[in-house]
Amino acid sequence: MAGGLLGMGSRAWAAVFGAPAALGLLVFLIIPFVMAFMLTFTNQKLMSPNDGDFVGLRNYERVLAMTVLSQAPERDAEGELVRDEAGDRVFSRVRDITRTEPKYDGFRPLLSFEAFGRRNVVLARDPAF
Repeated sequence: MAGGLLGMGSRAWAAVFGAPAALGLLVFLIIPFVMAFMLTFTNQKLMSPNDGDFVGLRNYERVLAMTVLSQAPERDAEGELVRDEAGDRVFSRVRDITRTEPKYDGFRPLLSFEAFGRRNVVLARDPAF
C-alpha cells in the first residue's frame, strides 16, 4: 500500500496523532503562561471582582527595588560602644531610620547581617515577594 491506510501518508498520520498532544500543550501550558505574563503588567488582585488597570513596569520596579543600609553600632558620650543586658552591641532601630530618611521611604527590612563591625540591613519595597 503506497498511500497507507485510508490513502493517508505517514506525515498525515503523524499530524493526526500529534494534534491532541500539541493542543494539550497549547491549552494547558502556553496560553496560561502568556496570560500570567500579561497579568504582571496590571494591578489585578487575585480574587477581586474589580478589573485591573495597566500599570506597565511598576510591579517589576516594586519587586526589584532594594537597597542596603549599613549601620555603625551606637556609642556613648565617651566614645565607647553601647551594649545591651546580654552584652551585644546596640544599633539604631531600622524602623526609625526608614521613617525619617526620605531615601528609605517605602522600604522595609528583608534581612540583616553583621560584617566588619557593622550591621547591614537589606531593605526592599516588597519583602514578602
